Amino acid sequence: MSLLADPRLPVRGFNYHWLFLAIAASFSLHLLAVVVYMWTPSYDFAPPPQAAPIAVSIVAPLATSKNKLDAENVGQEQHEVIQKAAHKPIIEPVIETPAKPVVPVVESPKPAPIVLPAKPNKKLIDKKPAVKPQPKPKTVTKDVEPSAEQKQIIQQAQAQPKLKTSNIANQQSALRQGQLSEQGKAANVSWKQALHAHLEREKRYPRKAKRLKKQGMPVIRFTMNRQGKVLNVVLVKSSGTSSLDKEAVDLVYRAQPLIKPPNTISGDQIKLTLPINFSF
Repeated sequence: MSLLADPRLPVRGFNYHWLFLAIAASFSLHLLAVVVYMWTPSYDFAPPPQAAPIAVSIVAPLATSKNKLDAENVGQEQHEVIQKAAHKPIIEPVIETPAKPVVPVVESPKPAPIVLPAKPNKKLIDKKPAVKPQPKPKTVTKDVEPSAEQKQIIQQAQAQPKLKTSNIANQQSALRQGQLSEQGKAANVSWKQALHAHLEREKRYPRKAKRLKKQGMPVIRFTMNRQGKVLNVVLVKSSGTSSLDKEAVDLVYRAQPLIKPPNTISGDQIKLTLPINFSF
């Protein structure tokens, strides 16, 4: 017996779970095809990834034959759209290059021809007559003897420059002598001061006179040469103490060679008179 013979027999229940899965898969495929079609940019020439056939292969056993045909039609339409987009020519924008402005050519003005002046005709120039120089009249000079007054005036005029030059020379010599005398006086004073200081450094106070507090100023006169050597010493004025007088004479001999005299002092031997002070 078959199952259709007895309607009372319970029919094996249909599995709705697989039906819902097939419907959901079909809806997902259609939705995916629409999204891919809308989302695909016009400039993308690469074929889309084959994600839809993988999804179809997973759920293909669960779908009906009608769903399979719809999926294949959608895939073919998508492939045709992609091919049409790939075969569309790319229209590149045409950039117009601006035309170069036409520059008018200005011709430079030609220089005017140089006109040389015509050479004068030598034949037409009148020759001027040559002027002969006239001889100058000769002047005859006669020697005229000057008078006595004129001779005297001439002699005085000639004598005046000589007097002036002699006066100037005398004045200059007097100035030189005055300058030399002033310089000589200053040199003599400075030399005597230096000589006196030299003798003061060499002076020794006698012990006995110092113990007895004897003081005095003997005056001596001595002669020296230009090399500073003492030739003789003479006591001119005594101090009243013999030891002080003796020390004044011995001092000059002990202090030689003395300071040499300057050139302003003439003579090979120089005589000087100096006081020697002994005091506390």
